[in-house]
Amino acid sequence: MIETARRSDLLPILLESYDLTARESEVVLLLSRGLPTKEIAAELCISAHTVNDHIKVIFSKVGVSSRGELVAKLFSEHVIEPFHEQVVHL
Repeated sequence: MIETARRSDLLPILLESYDLTARESEVVLLLSRGLPTKEIAAELCISAHTVNDHIKVIFSKVGVSSRGELVAKLFSEHVIEPFHEQVVHL
């Protein structure tokens, strides 16, 4: 049986589509919650320098240059746009 993917299944697929590693995906999730670098480092038990390295790679892979742009791209392009298409009937 084929059924529509659940919303909880979409984010891992989305992050995988950008070829993010498991650790980079963890960093994205913490960034999207608005956590600063030091808190992300503490949460993941890594240095702030390592977090910054991950962030640079994530930005490069996703094609963004800031935390806000990252969250906006992931949210607006992959959540809002499809929803908008369902709601607005031209």
